[in-house]
Amino acid sequence: MEYSGYSQVNPQWTKFVASHSELGDLDRVGIVERRRIFGEVEAKIPPRKIPEDVANSSITVDTFSITARDGYEIPVRSYVPGSGSAENRPVLIYLHAGGFLFGDLESGDLNCRTLAARLNISVLNVGYRLAPKWPFPHGLNDSYDATAWAGANAKTRLNASPTAGFLVGGISSGANFAGVIAYQARDAGLSPPITGLWISIPVCILPQAYHLLPPEQREQLLSLEQNAENPLLTKKSLADIQGVSTFFLQARC
Repeated sequence: MEYSGYSQVNPQWTKFVASHSELGDLDRVGIVERRRIFGEVEAKIPPRKIPEDVANSSITVDTFSITARDGYEIPVRSYVPGSGSAENRPVLIYLHAGGFLFGDLESGDLNCRTLAARLNISVLNVGYRLAPKWPFPHGLNDSYDATAWAGANAKTRLNASPTAGFLVGGISSGANFAGVIAYQARDAGLSPPITGLWISIPVCILPQAYHLLPPEQREQLLSLEQNAENPLLTKKSLADIQGVSTFFLQARC
């Protein structure tokens, strides 16, 4: 299948980057400074408008914390529909994007509200710990611990039933965590078991492992070069993110 068309930058995005000079040439700064810049830009952007059907839905939103295995209090936010039967309502663990370095409960808030309202599912938004302050595997452990907590407390705290559907999902780095959690839960015999995954643009294989693939698959892996100089997320930016993740992984092995 031909994917090269996806490398064409949306004109709206080009216009947005041009209107925020601080986003120009982010490769010049490190990860921590990049996080500060993103925070400043985000603060200038008007809040995204909540779709009318979502705004008018009866969703109860609650922010609280779950105790991780090492005693850390993981910030989480639940989104529980007000209609329908808890026995028939699935639960979704939502893990935000951000390259393991960025993101929080707010960055995934609108997605979670929309999913809860339109699919009539209870959603648990997880604010897992981020690198470089919290090295691997803190973020992954937080995400798994929140998943296990939801399985045990869905009925009383989320008005849902994992036996009706126990889903783990996320975007980008969050999707990567979701895939790993599925294997962890399987190997640990998590009960009730995870019944499904929602994985959006995950990191499934790093360039360092391309040589392990059959030639016909390697020939399709073109996006890294096609998008090497795209605004914001360049080839160097991805290498920086992967470098941080690989460093902490090697430090733990």
